[in-house]
Amino acid sequence: GIGSCVGDMVYFSLATLATWLDQHPPKLTQRQEVFKAQKEELDKFFGQIWAPESEVFNLHYDFLMMHGMIELRGDRVAVNREVVEEWLTLEPEDQRDLMFRALEKRQAMAEWVLWAVNSAKGEWVPEAPLMALYRRWKRGEDWRERFHRKQYASPRGAEREAYSFSALVNCGVLEMGVWGQQKVYRLSPRGTALLDPPEDEGFSKFYLTPNYEIIAPAGLAPVLLFRLGEIAELIGCDRANTYRITEISIEQALKKGWRREELLEFLREYSQIGLPQNVESTLRAWMGGDGDVEFHEITALTVHRAHIKRFESMRALRPFIVHRFGPG
Repeated sequence: GIGSCVGDMVYFSLATLATWLDQHPPKLTQRQEVFKAQKEELDKFFGQIWAPESEVFNLHYDFLMMHGMIELRGDRVAVNREVVEEWLTLEPEDQRDLMFRALEKRQAMAEWVLWAVNSAKGEWVPEAPLMALYRRWKRGEDWRERFHRKQYASPRGAEREAYSFSALVNCGVLEMGVWGQQKVYRLSPRGTALLDPPEDEGFSKFYLTPNYEIIAPAGLAPVLLFRLGEIAELIGCDRANTYRITEISIEQALKKGWRREELLEFLREYSQIGLPQNVESTLRAWMGGDGDVEFHEITALTVHRAHIKRFESMRALRPFIVHRFGPG
């Protein structure tokens, strides 16, 4: 089931931020930045995830924007829920590759740097040998580009190039320390989780209480966290997310395409204690007869009876065949 996916802190915070942006669409300035008051509110809410002065929020925001999970509509940010769900259900390796691509925009060869630091197995890595290795990589890349352009004379002078790993530190994937006169680096918990996702913490369910609150541990599959955010108000973010089901949140869920029985079954299946009777009764009252009768736009096809079996067995068409009304 979807609850068995590994949910590490990187994807936990991305899924939670997507929910926050969906529930509180921020308004942007002319420079395409979140207004200061709302940015401060956002930083306060995610205080356990990132420090206000860090680049972690910008990395998350740019990642969501780069891959079409959020977009600008007018002067506000809007979430493309279908794209978010698609990303959250990708294979872990594919998710990680997309995150590396976002880091590359801040630090060339970011993935190589992280794997090099990771090879120290948690020990601090001095900056000098790491910088020497990085410099050789950059020179190799420079030579490759000049080779393809047939420009064989190096434009570089005798001086060594100066590089910095501060971008990866600011993005929260590297930690920096000082030993004597030298800087040292190691992977942060976030960087470690990105390269080597932790073992499944065993959380496949959330806790739905009779007072309409939901407690979802960070080890829960991120796609479950995001779906919770479609039906309940996100009110807290720490090692566990806290949500509250309200009449307004249920009304919004129905507008987003949830159906009465689908919503009740979701809560029933993934709640640790099932669906409390009082919660189910209230939800049914709030949703009324929604979905009992619906109009749909459909495409009706007539297929000769000799071709029905082959037509219905075509893999490309199978997801679109809803119902067969009669023999050919």
